[in-house]
Amino acid sequence: MEESGVGGLRIAQVIGLADSIPYDQFNLESPQNRRITITILNDDSYQELIERNRKRFGFDVFEQQIKLDPESVF
Repeated sequence: MEESGVGGLRIAQVIGLADSIPYDQFNLESPQNRRITITILNDDSYQELIERNRKRFGFDVFEQQIKLDPESVF
């Protein structure tokens, strides 16, 4: 993906859930279950994440609760 122009910092997470949440629950050996999910930040989400990090870790450091789970980032 990086060779195609997607910066590594935009890849928020990579998850493989085939063994715990199969797509085809009736046929656990189905090729559909062999999958991964890649979450990529769009421009707005990426800028929001950068701004949060600047506020949290930049020169103006102050304590705040930052949640970086997918629900709060997207």
